[in-house]
Amino acid sequence: MRIVINHLTRMQKGFICVAGIDLQTQRHVRPVLGSQLRTELLAEHGGPFALRRIVDLGKTHFVGIVPEIEDRQFNSEQVRVLGEMPDTEFLQLLDAIAEDELSKLFGPELENTRTTCSIPAKRGLRSLGVLRAAKVDLHLEPGHDGLPRVRIVVETERGTLRLPVTGIELYAADHVTPDEVQVAAVNARLAAAPTALLAVGLSRPYRGSSNEPARHWLQVNNIFV
Repeated sequence: MRIVINHLTRMQKGFICVAGIDLQTQRHVRPVLGSQLRTELLAEHGGPFALRRIVDLGKTHFVGIVPEIEDRQFNSEQVRVLGEMPDTEFLQLLDAIAEDELSKLFGPELENTRTTCSIPAKRGLRSLGVLRAAKVDLHLEPGHDGLPRVRIVVETERGTLRLPVTGIELYAADHVTPDEVQVAAVNARLAAAPTALLAVGLSRPYRGSSNEPARHWLQVNNIFV
């Protein structure tokens, strides 16, 4: 199975999440192991995964549960790097699969929840997609612990949303500290562009508070201008 990587995100320190577009079906695929993927699989550490990289995952098998229908088990030792997709071709592919509305990506059960959207656990159409957005603003804001968090304000058919951003390209090498210079640079490019392509996803289910049921929460994984 050959995919081009368009989702590459930070998880807990030392771990990442990766997904890409199947070059045959143009559907998203999330390669998974029995445990979380470690940062050693990143290209910067000698691994196979980087944005725009074309990789052959080798033999995979479906292990998804709705809405995470993209999950496929793979063997990390079988992954082969085939090259890197040129910028123009990559953006054309993203635009070809992009939607203008979140509900078209994730289904009618998507609900506005606080400043974002969410969907009940084990419901929805899928957990990954590409959103075509016209009005966006990327910035830093303080988190509950006082540390800065990367957030993006997006105008959608669900109104104005303020979403967390998890793409590793916006963080320092520790994947914890936001890269303020990079955030500012990307925001300047966004301001000058008529549209942006956002690699969006739903989180694994978790409770927003102790008295709420588990839900999948909307986030922006990566930003392409």
